[in-house]
Amino acid sequence: MGLKASRAVAQADQGERIPLSTKQHFLNLFWAVFPASVCLLIAVGAAIACLVMILNGPGVKEWIALGVLVLVVGFCLVFFLAFVPTIRLFLFSVRPGGYYLLTQSMLQRYAADNRLIEQIPFANIARVRLATATSGMDQETRYRVIKIKLKNLEESQTTLDPYLHRWSRKTQGQDIALIEGFFDVPLKSVYQKIKKHWRINNKDASAAEPDEDVPLV
Repeated sequence: MGLKASRAVAQADQGERIPLSTKQHFLNLFWAVFPASVCLLIAVGAAIACLVMILNGPGVKEWIALGVLVLVVGFCLVFFLAFVPTIRLFLFSVRPGGYYLLTQSMLQRYAADNRLIEQIPFANIARVRLATATSGMDQETRYRVIKIKLKNLEESQTTLDPYLHRWSRKTQGQDIALIEGFFDVPLKSVYQKIKKHWRINNKDASAAEPDEDVPLV
């Protein structure tokens, strides 16, 4: 089914809206852009210093310093690239004014102009879990995440947002990951609503599937 047809289905089957947070969006974007920009500036500065040293004909001590600067450039570029998926996510995908729509059979996301961005039939979701994750840079920093695994990425009624899908794969190893920073409402409330619809559309779902937070290991 195409996006226009899917949108028509959604309009005929209105469900519950969960707005994306405007405040959290700009905070998330800032904390991705700021460190990435600092790393990029350091990398550029170190690269210029390397070039100047090479042009001046470095001695033994300068070669040692040059090696250190090259390592700094490499480290900063790796650090910068690690932030790129998050920056792209909040610049081009998860934006203010957008919202999730939970219909009887679909989990959908719309842009502020009501353009359909993402659509996942609940029947195509293999598992929904609420986990407590830790930051890769700071193991003391914990946050909640909804982890969604799909049965078939190529299912005809499934439309994935490439930005969110790539970000989810990179940061959580999941097909879809939703974090607290996406919403103003508690993430557990979002999880419970998604899980309720998932159970209705998956009659063979295990009754033992937990509803509690699951630590991420």
